[in-house]
Amino acid sequence: MISELKVMSCAARSTAKNFLDNYRYLKALELLKKEVNNARQKKIIIGAGGNVYPGWIATDIHNLDVTSEENWTYVFVKNSIDNLLAEHVFEHLTLKQARKAFKLALQFLKPGGVFRLAVPDGLFPSEEYINYVRPGGVGVGADDHKILYTYKTLEHELTEVGYSVNLLEFWNEKGTFVYNSWNTENCGMIKRSKNHDERNKNNDLKYTSLIVDAQKIPY
Repeated sequence: MISELKVMSCAARSTAKNFLDNYRYLKALELLKKEVNNARQKKIIIGAGGNVYPGWIATDIHNLDVTSEENWTYVFVKNSIDNLLAEHVFEHLTLKQARKAFKLALQFLKPGGVFRLAVPDGLFPSEEYINYVRPGGVGVGADDHKILYTYKTLEHELTEVGYSVNLLEFWNEKGTFVYNSWNTENCGMIKRSKNHDERNKNNDLKYTSLIVDAQKIPY
């Protein structure tokens, strides 16, 4: 009898916790929706991780699941988002999840809107770097990494969905770093980049990302 009561008590606590978690998530979604509706420009950071930039609305897993069509539909209107920004987020998703998120993001971007995306670079010519960022690697958060992109694989995934892709920073198979000039004014800041990561002093590149601008093709 006592053991049965313990089980019931545990189940009740679990139900109450789930209810509270769901309530908090719904409230977070509602607050995000209001913030988006009140914004003159819809510039959204995905997986902000504490980063806050003027003019941008920060989201994270606690208030936006980018793989959930219900979340996107509840918070945003299709063809309404000016810009999306994600720095070192999509390596935490499986390829199936990333494809779904890419498709959803495309639906909600304005025609001509840009999704600036940065992930660890699978062709960075340093074994130490690769061991740091690879799935199951030694770096912070790498135990949750699911995939290591190269410029070819990321460009392929985005173009397959329907984006026009502009490669901004990446390493190629020859160990050459390719840089196409970009600024932070319209499409957003990527901290782990050639010019914005303090580890890259005197143009000695210790840490860069694979960075692309994926644009929704105008009608």
